[in-house]
Amino acid sequence: MRSGDVLTDARTQRRLMPMSRLRPLTWAHARPGVVRTDGSGNISSIETGAPVRLEQAASTSRPSVGNVRSRPTIRVNTNKLLQWDSYRYLDQCSLVIMYWQASGGGPAVKIEDVYATRFLAFDYSLFSLLFGSISSATQSQAVSNDTPYLATIATNGSDGPFRLGGTSVTVSGGGFAGEDAMLTVALSSMASSPVDYFEIVAFDRNLNVEELQLVEGIVAWSNGLPEVLNGQHRFRTRPPLIGD
Repeated sequence: MRSGDVLTDARTQRRLMPMSRLRPLTWAHARPGVVRTDGSGNISSIETGAPVRLEQAASTSRPSVGNVRSRPTIRVNTNKLLQWDSYRYLDQCSLVIMYWQASGGGPAVKIEDVYATRFLAFDYSLFSLLFGSISSATQSQAVSNDTPYLATIATNGSDGPFRLGGTSVTVSGGGFAGEDAMLTVALSSMASSPVDYFEIVAFDRNLNVEELQLVEGIVAWSNGLPEVLNGQHRFRTRPPLIGD
């Protein structure tokens, strides 16, 4: 019997596409059963099946569990959150974030190498812009306050798409400065107000458009906010399923 809800039906039938099928390098979210806290609301560990290490030793400087639109979030101030040690020769990677754009500021997310040279990044501007960058090359798109956003960026080593909402632009002329990569995803806020991240996913390869849409669909539906996908998106009306 069908419930009439596409997400509930797919979950009951065990047809939902899991994130693990897309082989992310790591990802993090705050949904129940994944995040552990130290009793005061600060995050002590994130169990996604991928290695995630909190950089801060002191729990008082760690991110906390937040809540927006009755959805759990990772609430970050100016401190870094995730790091994993993965030395490798790397010239391709991809990054996906879903966050709540509040009036006090926005996200600052980056993947950098062992020399602290950034590969990919999202940076918020107080002029209500989200910048997607590949090395030193950037593109920007306008954002509105009190809105959830799903942003993706991928690169083949020199350029790639920066996707936000229903818009996709090409970031070109970036390139990488190094090869030895100790991949770090650093999360913070670009202002004094904290940023609520619904989910962060990183890949050590260049995702094509079809793969980006799969990741976007999984993230949007898993967090109960499919409206972040535009009306022409492949998964606007249903979640990604096994076999897609």
